[in-house]
Order: sequence, then C-alpha cells, then structure tokens
Amino acid sequence: RSLKRLTGQVKRFAALVLVTLLAVGNVFADEVTYVFSQQGFSNQQVLGNGDLLPGVISYTTAKGSQNNAPTYYSAAPGVVRFYSNRTDGNGNSMTIIPAHGYKITGVTLNAVSGKTTVVAYAIDGVPAESTVTPSGVVYEWNDINASESFMFQNAHTGGSSNLQLHLVSIKITYEATGDVPVVTVAEPTFTPEAGTYYTPQTVSLSCATEDALIYYSLNGDPAV
Repeated sequence: RSLKRLTGQVKRFAALVLVTLLAVGNVFADEVTYVFSQQGFSNQQVLGNGDLLPGVISYTTAKGSQNNAPTYYSAAPGVVRFYSNRTDGNGNSMTIIPAHGYKITGVTLNAVSGKTTVVAYAIDGVPAESTVTPSGVVYEWNDINASESFMFQNAHTGGSSNLQLHLVSIKITYEATGDVPVVTVAEPTFTPEAGTYYTPQTVSLSCATEDALIYYSLNGDPAV
C-alpha cells in the first residue's frame, strides 16, 4: 500500500510542478506583503536599501533633513520608525521601485495606533498636490500606475515635537506591463522515476531552466 502511495505522490508531484512552473513564466498581476519583523533585521538597524520582492520590487530610503534615518525597532510588533522634521516637513522617506517590465498599481502602509502622521507621496517622481492621513492605521493608494517609482514621506510639520510614523508592513500590488519576456520552463525531472519500489526511496526534483521555482505537495497543500 505504501509503495502505491509513493507512485501516486510522484505523479501528483509532476502535475502540480508542471502547472506551477508554466504559470510562473506567464504575465500576471500579484501582490507582496513585506512584514518588517519577518525580515531578520536587528534591533535599531538602519533600514537602508533593499528588496521587497527580489527581482521585481526594490526600495531605497532617505533621511531628508532629519538627523535619524528610517530605523527598525524589534519591540512588538516590530516596526520601522520614519522620523519627521517639523520645521520643513522634509522627513524620512521610502521610494519603492518596480523592475523593468513591471508597474506598481497599489500601495498599503500598515502603521501602529498612535504612531501615524501626515504622509506626502509622489508617483514616478511627480509629487502629489495634497498629503494623506490614515484611515485608522492604514494608508492606502489604489489604481495608481507607477512604472518608475512610488515615494512616501513623513511630512509632519509644526507642533512642539517631531512626530514619528511607525510602520509594521507594506503591501504592494503590481503587475507585468507586457515587457517581461515569457520564459518557456523545462519539464521538471524526477529521480527516481515513477514506479514500484521495494525499498525506501529519496525523491529529488530538478529543472533545467535556470532560476525556476519548483513547488510540490504531499497532501494537496502547496509548499516550496
């Protein structure tokens, strides 16, 4: 009975992997949620520059006219602090950059209650005419068309102290513009091949297409 299950699982592997790999090569719309506490930052680490989704969405950060740069603090829930300059409104900022062949269609910033402020933004380098305030703890931009960049900035001014913006996560909705080449993915190879075996077997999966992702499942729930 266990040998039959192995044969059936290998066949199911083949069907799921082939379908998934073909889907990866096609033009698609998708989203990525970047939770700062899950990125391995150390406490009080300056955020700097990096990737929200390697090869698709990157980011840069800037201090503006503030002395402090955007910095990660690990105390629950784990946030990045964006500092303001109440004198001129030129606080910390992040610029989100899609790779060639992609565009950003939506941005959602999730903040901490009591740690929100006015945010300025720009699409493809063009500043918006007005700033935004959150709905609760959420800043949201939908139906945008940023093929070069989306920038947001802590724009607080006035008062007796600089207000901080504490972000827990960023969600980016993006899609391919049609300039991304469609890659034909090679059929995955299974070792050993499907069959009946009378001793325990170690099953390995490989693909000749460079950087291809192979998804597999033992019980119908996808895993990587």
